[in-house]
Formats: sequence, structure tokens, C-alpha cells
Amino acid sequence: MMTKVHRIVGIIFTLLGLYISIYSFTKLEVGTITKPGAGFFTFVCGTGIFISSAIWLFLSWRKKGDSTPFWGKGEWINLLLALVITFVYALVMEPLGYAISTALFILLWQIVIAHSKPLTIILFTVLGTGAMYFLFEKLLSVPLPNGLLPW
Repeated sequence: MMTKVHRIVGIIFTLLGLYISIYSFTKLEVGTITKPGAGFFTFVCGTGIFISSAIWLFLSWRKKGDSTPFWGKGEWINLLLALVITFVYALVMEPLGYAISTALFILLWQIVIAHSKPLTIILFTVLGTGAMYFLFEKLLSVPLPNGLLPW
């Protein structure tokens, strides 16, 4: 069942997405898809948030859902852990460098949040870190912090 809180959250995210889209379009240079400006990514994300939230909000008023709670007892702890892990990742990015901090982030995420098997943890950590490094550093030429590593 959609409660009043769910609808309020839907309204907030719809308005937030609309605000992000308008702000990006009016205050930042959006550019084009072939030559994106500073506001291109935020405009796309804001528009996505707006459209998704508006559809969800519209559908929530049209149908009656089941009465199961949004979270079971104690499930909010995973959200809190995910926020802490992400915050720590942002804090250690500069001093440790991209490769080490990203590897630690993926490792912690797989252990604490996803509860993955050891082989999956190792594969995701190594391949994920390597793939993201290659994507950002080599393909997109985004300068990443070296931190403790000399390369």
C-alpha cells in the first residue's frame, strides 16, 4: 500500500529531478551529445530522476499496492553501511589513490553489502578496478589520483 510518506518522497524526488534539470539547462553549459558541456551529465541525470519519479508517483496514485513494509526489520542497516562505505571511499580517494581506494571499495561492498562468495569477491575487485581504471584513465583520459602508487 502506498502510504502518505511514499507519496511525499515521490513528490520530493520529482521536484528534485526537475530542479536539477532546469538548473543544469539554464546555469550550466549543456552542449551537445558529441560535445558535452559542464551541465550535460547533470541534465541527463536530473531528467532521468524527474521522469522516473513522476512515473512512479503517477502509478502509485492509480493502483493499490500490498501492505508489506518498505523495509523489513533491521534492513535499513544495509543502507547505512552502504552510505558509510561510499563516504569513506570518497575520503580515501586522494590519499590512497584511485586504484587502491576503488579496490577497497569494491572489496568492502562485496563482503558487507552483497555477501558474495570469495571467488566472486576476488573477481569483482580485480576486474572491476582494472576495468574502471582502463575506462577512465585510458579511454576517457580522466586524470585519476595516484596516491600511494607511482603509476
